[in-house]
Amino acid sequence: MLKPRLIGIVLVRDGIAVQSIGFNRYLPLGQPTIAVEYLDRWGVDEIVLLDIQAGPAQRSLDPGVVRQCAELCRTPLTVGGGVRDMASASALLAAGADKICVNSAAHSDPSLVGDLSMRFGEQCVVFSVDVKKHSADWNAYASGGKSSISAALDEILAHAQKSGAGEILLNSIDRDGSRLGYDLELIRHCAGRVSIPLIAAGGAGHPRHFNEALEAGASAVAAANMLHYTEHSVIVAKRHMQTAGRAMRIDTPAGYPCVGHLDSGRLAMFDETRLDAARFHRLP
Repeated sequence: MLKPRLIGIVLVRDGIAVQSIGFNRYLPLGQPTIAVEYLDRWGVDEIVLLDIQAGPAQRSLDPGVVRQCAELCRTPLTVGGGVRDMASASALLAAGADKICVNSAAHSDPSLVGDLSMRFGEQCVVFSVDVKKHSADWNAYASGGKSSISAALDEILAHAQKSGAGEILLNSIDRDGSRLGYDLELIRHCAGRVSIPLIAAGGAGHPRHFNEALEAGASAVAAANMLHYTEHSVIVAKRHMQTAGRAMRIDTPAGYPCVGHLDSGRLAMFDETRLDAARFHRLP
């Protein structure tokens, strides 16, 4: 059985890595290359680099940025944003990407996923779908969550799998940046309709949220906002998942066994008696 993966997402807007909140508010982080390099060093299993303006602007992610990130990254790198044809996909792969992520163009061109899969292999194609709930149903969106897709979500998922997508990146617009946890109902619904790996994204704010998403049927969990800024955020999350019985890939001597967390997701401070017992004692 494949190990669960913890995937770091880097969103790019106006050439700057940003945090996204609800697909409509963005907080700057810095250079995409730095964000990618940090996530790689901190031990994520994969990195997804997405230019969220590329599709609406009718362009693709800059291959130069991909090349710079790939040089700094040993972790598998998935890139997307404006991938609309074979030429744009080829340019990104030639720049150093390991996988291609397609979204808006795959809705307007039903043959795109199949063409990419035939050319580069299913393992190379990630179908990204942005979803928002309306009443009792979920609607898929394109163009960065701005344009509603007429096709039903189940039809989109079935087409993605049948066309040869290797994975599905499921983004919850409702939960994006909320830190309230993943949309577990959405994950269960989608996981029950596809047999290819499902990557859950949108809403992570506490290490327990990763376990909840995996239990709901996700094969991998992705996060952006939660993993930025704090050097050990990745290893703390992985230790938490490991404590819950997940066989995580951990390549670091850092500890954090049985560590506790506050409701906010921050590490809980050890009680004073434990701290006192851990003090160094000067020997004569």
